[in-house]
Order: sequence, then structure tokens, then C-alpha cells
Amino acid sequence: MNHLAPRGVYLSPYLTCAQCNALNVVNAHRLGPATALGRHRFQREVLPVCVGCGRTLQLRVGVTNHAPVFASQAAAFHHAQHIRAAAALTLQRIVRGGLARCDADRRRRAKAARDALECRAATLLQRRVRGMQTRRRTKIQSGVSLIAWTHERLLQTLLCEASAATARVFWFSDTEDLALIQRDYRAYVRRAGPSMTLRRFEGNVLLLVHRIWAMQHRMAARIQARWRGVQLRHVLRIYLCELGRLREVWHCCAGLIQRNWRRRCDHVKANRQRSTVVPVVGQRRRPRLLHDVRRVRAVYAQHHRHTDKVAGYLAHPHVKMLADNDVLQAFAATYGAMTSPAMQRHHAAHVDARRQIHAFVAKATGR
Repeated sequence: MNHLAPRGVYLSPYLTCAQCNALNVVNAHRLGPATALGRHRFQREVLPVCVGCGRTLQLRVGVTNHAPVFASQAAAFHHAQHIRAAAALTLQRIVRGGLARCDADRRRRAKAARDALECRAATLLQRRVRGMQTRRRTKIQSGVSLIAWTHERLLQTLLCEASAATARVFWFSDTEDLALIQRDYRAYVRRAGPSMTLRRFEGNVLLLVHRIWAMQHRMAARIQARWRGVQLRHVLRIYLCELGRLREVWHCCAGLIQRNWRRRCDHVKANRQRSTVVPVVGQRRRPRLLHDVRRVRAVYAQHHRHTDKVAGYLAHPHVKMLADNDVLQAFAATYGAMTSPAMQRHHAAHVDARRQIHAFVAKATGR
């Protein structure tokens, strides 16, 4: 069989893959038409795939050993991997150090804030506890002073009280112990040892003080009740006195009203009787009244005569004679300034007497 060389293109029958270093054998004569066809249009792959990796991208013409290149690439890759790993470790160490320092700083600040808070809380608790202890000590010390100031009879009464509902209390009779307790009761408790505990002493003092206060309250309530009773009786006495005085006023008013009413009734009764008796009495008194009227008229006429005589003597001849009633007025108008005050008063009294006489005469005669 004769093999014809291809026209225009020569291909080696060996192709080496630069990726997997595989050797591929091809028929160069059979690739001629396909290559010639591919010059005009590239519609199909003219190269066969690699038997090692199955690709055609890294095929090289001829037989070439790519193992040293692969070894150098592998060594470069391993060296880069080693450098990359060392750099990653260095970066991780740097980042971990920064994060550790940030975390340490945060923890330091948190610890400082917590320490400051704990310090303030401890200070507050200590102040509260010291305040409670001071108030407790002051309360117990004031209770001891109150017990020391309490009267002996009252204290003995409280110490002797005992019942099922109340606990017994005690107190000290030694003068030295009492003086030490009044100065500092804690020193006495420390000196007493296990025979007297602080809790027992304070509880006894509080209970005894409460009983003293209760007895004081009872005594104060009793005194207040007595005082209120005295005040109430005093007010009640004043009220009863005023009520009696008011009743006296009522009785006096009732007596006055009754007396006036009886007087009014008697007046009405007397008027009724007088209305029936007056005509008869008037008939009996008429002669006497007429006699009195005549006598008064005679006196009045005599007075007129004397007055007219004096007025006519003093008046001028050409003056017209005045009426009887105008004589004294003309005389007073003419000679009033020349008469004495006593004479003027006499004339005024004379005029008043004359007016009364006229009124009496008019009433008596019924004119």
C-alpha cells in the first residue's frame, strides 16, 4: 500500500500533552483533507483528544518530556503554598494579637467599671449597715436611758408582770453594772461573756421600753379621760346654769305677758263697765263740773278785767282797742324788752295756764 504525502502541510505523528505529559500518536495522512478543509471553514475539531486528560488545548507537536517543567511548577507551587501558609499564620497571629489586645482592653475597662460599681456598692452597703448599726445602738442606748429614768415603783411593777402572752423581762440592780451599761452597753456585753449575749440584751431592752411606753400611754389616757371628764362637767354645769337662767327669763317673760294680758283684759272689762256706768256718774258730777266752770270763768273774767285795765292805761288814745286775746301779746311786744326775765317767764307761765284753762273748759263743756 502506497502512502501519499499530504500536500502543503506536514504533521508529526506524535503529539505531546503539556498538561499531563501523555504521548499521543496520530495518522498525519488522514488529517490532510481535514486540515485542508479547515482552512476555509472551521466547523469541526481536526485534532484528536489527549488520551491522558481528554483535552486538546495543551497538545504540542513532537515528542517532548515535560516532567522537569512539571517538577519545577510543583516545586514553585509548594514553595508558594509554604510562603502562603507562613503568611497566613503571621496574619492570623497579628489579627489574633490585635483581637486579644482589644478583648483585653475591653475586659480591663469592664473590670474597672465592675470594680468601681462594686466599690460604690460596697461603700453604700457599708454606709447602710453602719447607719443601721448606729441607729440600733442609739435606739438601745436611749432605751437604757429611759429605763434608768423610770421610777422604781413603775419599774418593779413592769418587772413583776408575767403572763402567758408576755415574756418576762429583767434589769440590773448593781450600781457599777448600771453605770457601765449607761456609758456603753456593748462593753458590758463583752465583759459578761457567754452569760449575756448582745441579742438577748437588746431584745430585753426593747421589750422593757415597749412596756414602759404602753404603761405611759395607759396613764396618759387615764389622765386625759379624767381631764375631759372635768372639762365636760364644767361645761355641763355652765350649760345647766345658762339653761336655768334662760328658763327664768322665759318665766319672767311669760309673767310679763300674762300680766299685760290680764291688764288688757281688765282694761277692756273696765271700759265695758265704764261705758255703762259713766252716764250715771256724769249726771252725778255735772253740777260740780258746772260749778267749777263758772268759778274758772269768773277767774278768767277777772283776769281779763285786770289785763284790759292795764292795757287801756298803757295804750295811747288814738290806738284801736284790741281784743281780749291780743292785749297780752301787744303788751309783750311793746314792753317785753323792758321787763325782767323773771317777769317774762311769769307772763309765759300765765299764757300756758290760760291755754290749759281753755282746754279744760272745752273738754268739760264738750265744745
